Amino acid sequence: MDLLLERIGGSDWNPYLVAGAIIVLSLIVAKLVDLVCSGILLRLTRKTKTNIDDQIISALHRPVFSTVVFGGLYLAGTQLPMGSRPL
Repeated sequence: MDLLLERIGGSDWNPYLVAGAIIVLSLIVAKLVDLVCSGILLRLTRKTKTNIDDQIISALHRPVFSTVVFGGLYLAGTQLPMGSRPL
């Protein structure tokens, strides 16, 4: 991530701004993954004779979305300075 930030403008980026951008991007990517899963995969599974594959795709819908969002939150957290601050 640091290499990417250096390539697009140096290492002077505010870590909180970077973390916020990562969170927003992870929400966008999660929605895109959600659209692919619910749109394309459900269309493909509706053509089968059994109903179990439709149920599997529907059951995986929320966990896949959450996994992408939590991955983004993890990446955002790695950009924040961790340490003790005086009160």
